[in-house]
Amino acid sequence: MNVLIQQGSWLKIMLSKLKKDLAEITSVPIYAFIKPEEDIRETYIEYRIISDIDADFAGNKNLTEIYTIQIDIFSYYDYIELAKTIKNTLKAKGYVYIQGDGDLYEPDTKLYHKAMRF
Repeated sequence: MNVLIQQGSWLKIMLSKLKKDLAEITSVPIYAFIKPEEDIRETYIEYRIISDIDADFAGNKNLTEIYTIQIDIFSYYDYIELAKTIKNTLKAKGYVYIQGDGDLYEPDTKLYHKAMRF
């Protein structure tokens, strides 16, 4: 039970740091998981953890957890510079860039969409 609480606390700290790091990069609205539907924005960012892996084992216990986060940019406009800025700044802050999905288009909302994983 204590381990779950500690891991949950660490997860909250990590997500809080990620939001702070993103807020230092841009003034674009940032949402954990999903933007509220009633909140209309021309450009916004969503972020979430998409996977976690136990690593660095000793005594049959993991000493490290590795999280993969996804950052999604949604915009009616060109988001290429914003995506480059986010990628380069987070890498400079120690995040490891894994991949970026191709440029996407959401036909139902008519928003362009860029997904990046760290």
